[in-house]
Amino acid sequence: PSPGFQRRAIAAAAYQGKLYVLGGMTSDNKVTQAVSVFDPKTGAWSEGPSLTGETMESFGASAFAQHGHLYVTGVKGRILRLSEDGRSWEEVGHLDKGRFFHRLLPLGDDRLVVVGGSSRAGRILSLELVRVAGQ
Repeated sequence: PSPGFQRRAIAAAAYQGKLYVLGGMTSDNKVTQAVSVFDPKTGAWSEGPSLTGETMESFGASAFAQHGHLYVTGVKGRILRLSEDGRSWEEVGHLDKGRFFHRLLPLGDDRLVVVGGSSRAGRILSLELVRVAGQ
C-alpha cells in the first residue's frame, strides 16, 4: 500500500521483519526526522520514533540492522540505536568522520563498516569500522 508520504535522501533498513524508512527530505523540500515503518504481515504503515539531534542529520543518513539492533548514522557522526522497546533512539557512539550519503554494512557479528559518503568538506573515500556488539 501507499505509505502516504513522499521522501527522498532517506535511509532504509529491514529490522525485525519490518521495513524502516528513516529521515530524508519531504516533497516540499524540508528535511524530516520522521521514521515510518512498514509491516508486511499486516500490510500497514505506522510511525516509529522520530530521529533525534539536528534536523539536517536525517538527510542522506544510513541505517542497518546488526547484532539484533537497528543503527543509523548521519552527517554529525552520531551513532543512534533504536531502544529495546522501539520507542526512542539512544546515542551509542560516534564516527571519526561524520558523513551523509554513505552506507553501513555488516562485518561479522559485532561490527559495521561505514563506506564512502560526503561531508561538508567533500567526498570521503575512507572506510571506518564501528564495533557494535555488547553496546
